[in-house]
Amino acid sequence: MPKPLYGAFERLDVSARAGALGGAFVALGNSSFGGFYNPASLELLPSREVGVFYSQPYGMSELSYFAFSFADPGFLPNSLGSLGLSVKRYGFELYNEKTVAASYAGAFERVFFYGFSLNYHHLSIKNYGSAAAFGLSLGTLFLVSPEFSLGFSGFNLNRPTIGKTSEALPQSYILGMAYRPDGNLRILIDFEKDPRFALMLKSGVEYEPVEAISLRAGFSTEPKKMSGGIGIHYGAMDIDYALAAHSDLGLTHQVALMVHFGAPENEPVFQAKLLAFETAWYRSESLKSGEVIDLNRASASDLLRVPGMSRRAAFNILRYREAYGAFLTISELENVRGISPGMYEKIKDYLIIGEHE
Repeated sequence: MPKPLYGAFERLDVSARAGALGGAFVALGNSSFGGFYNPASLELLPSREVGVFYSQPYGMSELSYFAFSFADPGFLPNSLGSLGLSVKRYGFELYNEKTVAASYAGAFERVFFYGFSLNYHHLSIKNYGSAAAFGLSLGTLFLVSPEFSLGFSGFNLNRPTIGKTSEALPQSYILGMAYRPDGNLRILIDFEKDPRFALMLKSGVEYEPVEAISLRAGFSTEPKKMSGGIGIHYGAMDIDYALAAHSDLGLTHQVALMVHFGAPENEPVFQAKLLAFETAWYRSESLKSGEVIDLNRASASDLLRVPGMSRRAAFNILRYREAYGAFLTISELENVRGISPGMYEKIKDYLIIGEHE
């Protein structure tokens, strides 16, 4: 059976975490690199994030590529959504591709997420000139339950072409699933279809034996590749490494560094807190009129029961409480980033100040 032979701007992993998971990332993708996988997933980020990535496929410097990403879930006022910017450069002085992706993500009812990326593709070939095109990508993500999520992404949906010969840029459609049978284990499967080629299967497993370490393994088809890697979580930083093996072309190494801005310094449980927020997204029944919770004792799940409370605001309340200590008054919430005057009016009657040290 003939194998896919890609032209310009083929889809490449720009996350070492995704690379270790066989490229299966569409139903997870809670990374600032989400704009290249599923732009809807940017709304799952609890804080600003910057990422850098490097890979040298098969040990060939001519194929090396670099990526940078930035995402800010709190840039827009009143929880109107999240913004992201990603950049990828592939190639060397004779041939290089650049892609810049500007992404937006929003949410309905805290369970359905949507997003899009506007991608600027620029191709430069020495002695032949350069050309550019714009591509549109769309993504959705649905949290079916706290343990199970579905994601879908479509890339270059506007069918862009590039250059004097109007070469079509590759389109692809991806359906992904993520399942977490317990808090330390994730199983991911993606089905990717380029209309020109056979269906691709991407699968991966991620296991966290301790809070500071993630172990990953993956497998993908078209072409067949085995992969594995490790993630190290220290405070507000994630360091990811991946190794992929191709039966004919050899090994590919990938490395990435992610930094979460706004995380308290020297906080070893920061990653556990992110995990807690993923599960807390599914709140219990909302508080009824007359019911209250203690602002100084409330957990993520407690805060998300408050009518009108956004996930981002709840996360920022916990961050503020850790940074400055117990709240002295309810009105102090107005100092918390992401809580607008309108949100404050909606939530204040459901909160009380209990005893504090």
